[in-house]
Amino acid sequence: MSVNVNKYRIFCYASHCFSEEDAIHSVHMETSDRGKIKTIARPIHPSSQGFIESLSMRRILEADGQLLSEVFGANIIAPPVSLTPQQKENLVLNSRQKLQNLFNQPKTRPFVIALYNESARAIVPKLPEVEYLYSPNVSSAALHDMNTFFIPTEDQKKLVRVLFDKDVISDDIYTQVLRDHEQRFHTKREQLRERLPKLIENFLSNLPTMTGYSEELRETARQRLETISYDVIDGLIAIPEDKWGEYDVQRRTIRIAEQIPDAVFVHVIGHEVLHGVSGQTVIQRTTSLPQDDDSMFIEDHTVDYYALRTGVRAGKHFRWLNEAITETLACEVDATSPMPVLYLPHKKLLQLLTRHVPFEQFVKAYFEDYDTGVQSHERIPHWKALYKAINTAYRPGFLSELDVFIKENGNEGVKKAVEFLKMENSRMDIMNLSGRSQSERS
Repeated sequence: MSVNVNKYRIFCYASHCFSEEDAIHSVHMETSDRGKIKTIARPIHPSSQGFIESLSMRRILEADGQLLSEVFGANIIAPPVSLTPQQKENLVLNSRQKLQNLFNQPKTRPFVIALYNESARAIVPKLPEVEYLYSPNVSSAALHDMNTFFIPTEDQKKLVRVLFDKDVISDDIYTQVLRDHEQRFHTKREQLRERLPKLIENFLSNLPTMTGYSEELRETARQRLETISYDVIDGLIAIPEDKWGEYDVQRRTIRIAEQIPDAVFVHVIGHEVLHGVSGQTVIQRTTSLPQDDDSMFIEDHTVDYYALRTGVRAGKHFRWLNEAITETLACEVDATSPMPVLYLPHKKLLQLLTRHVPFEQFVKAYFEDYDTGVQSHERIPHWKALYKAINTAYRPGFLSELDVFIKENGNEGVKKAVEFLKMENSRMDIMNLSGRSQSERS
């Protein structure tokens, strides 16, 4: 049997049909210069020793500790001696332009402001500080996620733009700013790493306040946290998926941006840790190469692993729902957080869905591992039950169509979906919001 393994698995998860054995147990055959290559994919438990050992190897192979100069143009901090003055000038000009591009994007603007407040003001003390704090006057609709949570005024933006003005900050001073930032990054990286163990302990102690808590869940969380690694990254170089932080499911690694404000640090850690302890589907893929006679497969083969699902997210499917559940639970674990509006529309959309389906049912699906020890149709029962309950409340196929609509429209899609579900006749086809007819969609 030959199937497009990756696409087929994702489709099957989205349509809750993991009950079909070949949807996840698959044999893929392809031809190479040496003959036929056989790939066997099968699910394994997330606590499998082989998968855990592979995580360490993946982390070793990762590039670590990139210099700031690598993103703004090679060797800005210490330019090669062979460069001419004009080449050095062009290098710094390119750096300023890249920095300005980062500043123009809401998602990366806070990182540039942090560079200004810390390093630029350290080198040029006369520069005024930019107070970059949460603005309660910003409409909740604008706060679609962490990316627009901190809103600077136009006057504050003008202050930061001196970084791009050669007449205000010379090339030599600009280079000093970058060098200062690099030193600060390594210092702060170690400081944040030292804080993490205590924060993890606090997270575990606060778990009983969370919906769906059980001693079994606490023990699973404790064991999984032992296999998770943590790192602090420079948001000017490696932009995290969730702005201030991210969870890499393939490496079980939580990365936190060095520029993260203290006001959200604890909350973001809790949010990413929840991603780390949520349910997973892990695939072991074994690839065998042919012998010279092309008739038998050699015993030597390669084995690799990848996580197909974390929480209720499978690839690009249901990310909005996964973030909504994660953030709702993070607020329960961190009840004192001053930041109640992260992923606000996502949480609102979830709240509207819970008018028909209890939140506890979402939580059960969120923490559910793919169980390889039972019959195939019983391996993700909570997800299947949730999928069926939502579609029963609205109409067949509703949840998948909602997911497609949001993927096609991004964060605006989440907001439109919220308005859609507020309507009494929300059992109609949500895809009509895109203005496409049934014939255009098929």
